[in-house]
Amino acid sequence: TISHMTLVGFNYKLTDVAVIDNYTFAQVGYDKKKKDILDKILEWQEKYNIRIKCISVDSAEQNFIYDLKVLFAPHRIQVIGSYKATKKERCDMMIILLSHLRIKFTKQAIAVFKAYQNVKWAEGKIGKEREDNNDVINDIMDSCEYAITVHMKDILAKVRT
Repeated sequence: TISHMTLVGFNYKLTDVAVIDNYTFAQVGYDKKKKDILDKILEWQEKYNIRIKCISVDSAEQNFIYDLKVLFAPHRIQVIGSYKATKKERCDMMIILLSHLRIKFTKQAIAVFKAYQNVKWAEGKIGKEREDNNDVINDIMDSCEYAITVHMKDILAKVRT
């Protein structure tokens, strides 16, 4: 199994989103996975000269989220479980952000941009459900969307006004 992380930033007013970078890594043991995540987050902070305030984790394992909270506490980085918007809500969010030009992708996040370029609707479910053939692009999009859903309601409220 492969895991994905996406670095997403928001402007101060939560009107625009930037997909800054993404990272794909093979599934490894529990302790190695925690170390890989910590190392990548700290690398991103230094590389982009930013302060990461929050990590949204899509994991059914609450103990994993707890362990990450403990691991990141000395770095003053909050770890939360991701907001579980439905796939339809997340698709709608991305359609709105893309159509209103409220989301930008850096060169380092080209894999995320390409995932959205190549996504298709499920047969017979256009506008309702995206195709998911266990393709890696779905995991990449999930990673990006779960990063954005932290502020989804605020962002969408501002797009619609």
